[in-house]
Amino acid sequence: MTKKRYRLQEVADLAGKHRNTILSWLRTGKIPEVNRDTNSWRFWTEENLKEVLEYATKVLPPTNNMRKVDLKEGSDFSFQSGAADSPLGNKSGEGR
Repeated sequence: MTKKRYRLQEVADLAGKHRNTILSWLRTGKIPEVNRDTNSWRFWTEENLKEVLEYATKVLPPTNNMRKVDLKEGSDFSFQSGAADSPLGNKSGEGR
C-alpha cells in the first residue's frame, strides 16, 4: 500500500495559505524541508502535512500592514483643511 503524497498546491489549499507562504516557511525553517521525487519536485507525506497544518494554526492572521503616518501640523504629510486646496473641493467645474 502506498502512502498518500501531497503536492505544494494541495498542501497550501488544505492549510488555507498561499503556496508562496508555504515555500517561505520552508526557506526560513519554520517548517521542515520535505522529500523530493525523481524530478526534484517536493512532496508532503501525511506526517509532513500534519506539521504544516499545526504551524498554520499557530500563525496569526495577516493584519493591515499600512504604516501609521503622523499627521502633525508642519510635517510633510500635513493636510490642509481648506476646500479650495483640495483637488476634489471644487465640484462645480469652475476654473477648469
